[in-house]
Amino acid sequence: MIVKETKNEADIKAILLDSDIYGRMVSDSKDVISLDEVPINDDYTYIIGKENNKPFGLCIYSHEQDKTLIHFYVLKGSRYKLARKFAKEALKHKGSKPVFAVIPEYHKTVINFAVKAGFEKICNHVDPYFKKGKAYKRVILRLTV
Repeated sequence: MIVKETKNEADIKAILLDSDIYGRMVSDSKDVISLDEVPINDDYTYIIGKENNKPFGLCIYSHEQDKTLIHFYVLKGSRYKLARKFAKEALKHKGSKPVFAVIPEYHKTVINFAVKAGFEKICNHVDPYFKKGKAYKRVILRLTV
C-alpha cells in the first residue's frame, strides 16, 4: 500500500467519481457537485491510497482559518481490507490545526470507523443534512490522537 500526498486530478477523480462514493457525498440541499475541476490549492490537501498502483482511497483535508475538516473515501471493495491502515497513514498528514469530521447520523458505520480511528463525538451540527427528502442530524467529531 502506498499513501502519499497528491495533486493528480485523475487519481482524485478516480475516487470521487465512483458511483458509490459520489452518491454518499451529494446531499439534497446542495447543488450537484461538479468535479470538472478539482481545487488544487493551499485550502486542500489530498492524500491518495494506492494498492498495486490503483487508487482505492482518498483523504481530503479542507483547511480553514482555525481548523481542518477531514473527508475520508474508500472504494467499497477495499473498505474491509485497507480502510483502517489507510486512515492511520493518512492521519500522519493532518498538520497542526484541530481536525474535525462532520458525518450524517445515518452513516453509523462511518461514525464508528471515525471513533476507532481516534475521533470523539463532540456535538451535533446545528444545520440538518437532507438526503432523499429526509432531514438528518450531522455528528461533529474531533480528532483526539
